[in-house]
Amino acid sequence: MVKARSKSRGLPSLSTNGDLPNVIAIDAPELRSPPSNVEIEAALLGSILNDPGILPAIVDVLKPSDFFRAAHQTVYRIILELYRRGDPVEPLIVDDGLVRCGWKKHDATFLTSELQEKSAHSFNHAFHTDTLIELSRERDFVEEATQKLKDIYGGRWSPGSTLESFIARLTEIKARPTTTNAVAAKLFSLDMKTSDSFFREVFNVEWFIEGVSVKGETGAIGGPSKSLKTSLLIDYAISLGSATPFLGKFRVPRPFRVGLISGESGRRVIQANAKQVCISREIPPSEAGVYWGFNLPRLTDAQHLAVLRKTIADHGLECLCLDPFYLMVLAGSAGVDASNMFQMGPMLQDIASLCLDEGCTPLLAHHFTKKRDDPFATPALGDLAYAGIGQFMRQWMLVAPRQQFDAETGKFYLHFCYGGSAGHCGEFAVDIEVGKLESDFDGRKWVVTIASPSQERQTKWQLQEENRRREAEAKLAAKEAETSRLEREGMAKVVSFLKRQEGHQGTANKIREATGFNLDKVKRLLFLLVDEAIVCEVRTTAPKGNGATQDVTAYALNQGMEVTP
Repeated sequence: MVKARSKSRGLPSLSTNGDLPNVIAIDAPELRSPPSNVEIEAALLGSILNDPGILPAIVDVLKPSDFFRAAHQTVYRIILELYRRGDPVEPLIVDDGLVRCGWKKHDATFLTSELQEKSAHSFNHAFHTDTLIELSRERDFVEEATQKLKDIYGGRWSPGSTLESFIARLTEIKARPTTTNAVAAKLFSLDMKTSDSFFREVFNVEWFIEGVSVKGETGAIGGPSKSLKTSLLIDYAISLGSATPFLGKFRVPRPFRVGLISGESGRRVIQANAKQVCISREIPPSEAGVYWGFNLPRLTDAQHLAVLRKTIADHGLECLCLDPFYLMVLAGSAGVDASNMFQMGPMLQDIASLCLDEGCTPLLAHHFTKKRDDPFATPALGDLAYAGIGQFMRQWMLVAPRQQFDAETGKFYLHFCYGGSAGHCGEFAVDIEVGKLESDFDGRKWVVTIASPSQERQTKWQLQEENRRREAEAKLAAKEAETSRLEREGMAKVVSFLKRQEGHQGTANKIREATGFNLDKVKRLLFLLVDEAIVCEVRTTAPKGNGATQDVTAYALNQGMEVTP
């Protein structure tokens, strides 16, 4: 190819169509197809459809225009819209989006199915994303270079400004972020500070509940099964939302925007319990100040976490109560090992960071291990089930029974312990009467009585003393009753003997010989019989020996008298 020059401008000659010079070979095969790789595009889109969890690492750096194929641009644009709305990214929903863009249903289904079949391993998404961005850069470069050549040969240029604008545009293209850039931007730093700068920092702490719970520290409320964890969480949420005292005792300084998501107890139970808490606070349920939800997010699902983040932001939540924690971890997550701290730690960090980044404090309801040596012992952080939970939590409220639930009155007797890294801690004895459901479905209550440990110990000691006194009295009464029974039996035996004697009388010695009782017992029985007028003392004579007699005291049965039981 001959490189002709224009005499007037010193530039390559124009092509025959008057557009671009022959020197750049605009008709060359390698330039008829701009830089692209539709196979990688399909593999990445298929990976997204099969595993939307990779989207958070992609959406901020990859644009629809980075895809060369128009159909792929449309699919990715639909995926972005779904993700940013918090809707599920699923093939059927993407199909519907394509149909709304003018596609026929069977064509849309064929495309998404084809993409899923071409899906690569999801861990390749960073490489595929960066590849598409690099190809997009190359296309931008070709387009920019082509445009500048058009400007030059069209006479729309000046040597200085054209070169400067061209270099600026190339710099802009080169500076586009990639997933590799995004990771590099978050590289670990020790962030060391001098003592002067460190001690100039101000860390403000705000109470949710004075002395009990602070804002900005991930927390847990834990306890064994059926220990009112969910009900206490409801009390907590309503207290924050309405700025009324938690458990009727602990002050809440101001109203907070709070949400409660419960996925276990059910709407009816949550509503019924919440109404009783509102009644105890003397506020209408409509003024509880809580956002209620019943679909728990899964911590292993990026889509669920995105929806959770959006929900927190949309409602401006300052606190989010999640109940129970195990359903967020294990539901739909067969590969999660709750005993593995190396799996649990990152999940806990994800939910905590997600909430705290949005200015929201998470509070998780969680259960204890099934086996506690003493079920009525004071609870401790180590009682929480799953690896790493106790270590991760920055504040906690723990409940456990002090004694058996009273089914007669519907009353719980609980230990209530709390504390946190901010330095707050405490322990109380909490009695909660929830009542009993009656035939008309009424009868439920929320009556809370709180005592300090010293008060509880004093009350317990007094109760123990009272119980000991009652037990002693009961034993004494039982002993006296048994003694009385034996005495009545002995009295009846004496009367039976006297009835068989001549004149219905006999001496103490004769009664002793006949009954087998010792003399002291005979005298006691005779004393009782005389006292009840069943027998009377009489004087009589008895042989003395050698034919002599002597006067002795005998006991004669009064006519018609009997020993009553």
